[in-house]
Amino acid sequence: MNRRNVDSFTVTRQSYRPARWRYNDTAALGAAPFVRVEEAKMSVAVKGPVAVEDVNVTFDDQQKINKFARNTSRMTELKSEIEAKKKSLQNLQDASDDLMMLDDDSLLIPYQIGDVFVSHTQEETQEMLETAKEALEREVRGLEDQVSAIQQVLGDLKVQLYAKFGNNINLEADES
Repeated sequence: MNRRNVDSFTVTRQSYRPARWRYNDTAALGAAPFVRVEEAKMSVAVKGPVAVEDVNVTFDDQQKINKFARNTSRMTELKSEIEAKKKSLQNLQDASDDLMMLDDDSLLIPYQIGDVFVSHTQEETQEMLETAKEALEREVRGLEDQVSAIQQVLGDLKVQLYAKFGNNINLEADES
């Protein structure tokens, strides 16, 4: 090993080598998809024989992988939010349908605003339900636009990462 003295510090040539990385195919979503080869060798002893393939991962590659993980997580959150809003929209539609079935137009209908119930006529309540439905539909469309934009970014990142790493990387994103 080559050693040299630099301003009273002994520096070895090995300390300047870039770390060797390999793809961690057992990593959960959000975990580091790449680990140092030294760490991988330690985990092999615990988990049993695992094929270790050296992959040179640059800082830019790691940034792309991190961006892919963040966007996948965000897309999952947006999809669950869309499902919740669609369920609320269905509840509003059901309430609107039930309100149409009422025969008595003079009956006051309680409508919840925050934690308070306010009584309105059937016509006013129907208008409020329609307004709430339209607002929810706009929110759902906005969220779906965000999901499609994220899917475009994920598609671009997937192409770039597969071009660099080939089959050594497993990028699974729910694109349904």
